[in-house]
Amino acid sequence: FFFSPRHCCSPRQLRPGLTHSSRSRRRASSRGRAVSTPAATSHTQKQRAKMKFMRPVWSWLRVRTPRPPYDQQDYWDKVYMDTRGRYLEWAEMSVGELIRYQWSDADSDFFMRQKKDGALEEHIGKDDKVIVLGCGNSMLGEDLRIAGWRGNITSVDFAVESVETVRMRSAMRGLPDMDFITADVRELHQHIPAGSMDVALDKGLLDAIYCSAKSDKAVQETKGAVLRLLKPGGRWFAIMNGGFFGAVPPIEIRPLMEDDRWKSLEIRRLAPISLGLYLHIWTKGGNKQDNTKSKRGG
Repeated sequence: FFFSPRHCCSPRQLRPGLTHSSRSRRRASSRGRAVSTPAATSHTQKQRAKMKFMRPVWSWLRVRTPRPPYDQQDYWDKVYMDTRGRYLEWAEMSVGELIRYQWSDADSDFFMRQKKDGALEEHIGKDDKVIVLGCGNSMLGEDLRIAGWRGNITSVDFAVESVETVRMRSAMRGLPDMDFITADVRELHQHIPAGSMDVALDKGLLDAIYCSAKSDKAVQETKGAVLRLLKPGGRWFAIMNGGFFGAVPPIEIRPLMEDDRWKSLEIRRLAPISLGLYLHIWTKGGNKQDNTKSKRGG
């Protein structure tokens, strides 16, 4: 269906180090960078107009499309019991593919004619304190540590089986400064102090909540919880699938995520275009008053 993540019903197991982004980077580097021209500016304006036209169509279809039970703990407990012994990477993208990636503007460059180079370290500093939201049994947190990220990494999920899997796997590999919490993200105020995280890393959680039956309320509750956790200037780094099989960015998420405590939002469409993936970077306001407000409640 239109609005669910592409591979969440039957996730595929990935082999570490297997990436498609390195091939796309080589192709892009051989072509060189695009140059901005008046024609390119006109094209950008047309693309933005098309996206504005699609909003009501997107909203109408989303309301009338059947929703899977991705917000229910029982569903995910069964998924992780059935896949015990394997690890599942939502959207088939690993840390290795995010360390260096290519992207284009999500709203204006539909066909990705003007690709740019990006790096994970732009968004997550090597000493940042990171919380992995909805970790599942992915190797995301472990791969960050192995790739050289030094700060504390906390992995959170409400599925008991998934948290125990990543906990035991990390212990067997001897990875230091790794914490694990079994909890609903919306209830993390019971486990983690306010304003204590530099980055919330999300590869699948917001996607799952967004296409579940009670998505609007759940997205807003999750937003409040994450804002409370983040330090001033902290970032919510979320990878989401697009609608219409990846062709359209998840534009309806934006009004649900609006909040005066956000300083900015940047949306990048990830290459290659066949992925249908969009990187959202929400940045929290950077003054002490924002942090005090978040401590009083999300």
